[in-house]
Amino acid sequence: MRSMVPVLLPILLLGLAGAGPVSAQVVLQGAVSDSAVPPPVTTGTGQRAAAPSLRPPGEDAVSGRDLVQSGSSGSMRLEGGDKTLRIVRLSFKGDLISSPGEACQVDVPGGAALEAAGRPAGVLRYKAALPMCPITLDILDGAVSVSGEICAVTAADCSIDPSGLWGPPGGSIRGDQLPRIERARRQADEQTRASFKALLAATKDKTETKRIASGQAGFSSRREEVCTHYQRESVHGFCAARLTEARAFALRAELDRLGVGISPRRRKRRRASPRRAPR
Repeated sequence: MRSMVPVLLPILLLGLAGAGPVSAQVVLQGAVSDSAVPPPVTTGTGQRAAAPSLRPPGEDAVSGRDLVQSGSSGSMRLEGGDKTLRIVRLSFKGDLISSPGEACQVDVPGGAALEAAGRPAGVLRYKAALPMCPITLDILDGAVSVSGEICAVTAADCSIDPSGLWGPPGGSIRGDQLPRIERARRQADEQTRASFKALLAATKDKTETKRIASGQAGFSSRREEVCTHYQRESVHGFCAARLTEARAFALRAELDRLGVGISPRRRKRRRASPRRAPR
């Protein structure tokens, strides 16, 4: 087990006594409203397509929840309502720059405001312009997918990587929640396949077809890379379910921009058995 080395930022030495975790005060402007939800999708004939089976979550899906990176480290708490969201607590775990292999911690006391950035990937997106390490949050069901660069917080002698899935602690997911997670994953897989096929059918350009196929293959690899680090992922599959939902929403958003609908899945009709003539 690596030892935790508490480090203090020089700017926070005033008013503090003794050693403690790294902290950096961040004050941002208030969040702005996000862009409108994309209009209903239509088919090539102008008819309204069938409604998608999945619905992107709103801010209430994460508001008031305690989230941790990969289900095991760091701490994030978001609060807000319709079209508003704020980080009220944020803490990153990282590696000590001066002593690789030893852990360090960077806290953001007081939290930070978030700026709404629309729905470029089909789900609500917010940005936090943290001076130490800017991050982007995509809102999922009970989790946020965070993207950002590896940041060397030199004043704290700490290197942090904020990216990945921030969700509930892996050990807190109960057995009675597993069927719901499994259903969500199956539903997301079905919509992802349908959207992927619709995108391929909608383009005749070989370069664009290659880009779509490459993007799908890249998603599978990224999901494996991210979720392999989520605590007890092999038991509950929470990370894979949420990232697959995010992929389904992203593909659906791309279809929306193209104005392409997904044909509803038709059930095969069973042929009626021939009636026997009366004797």
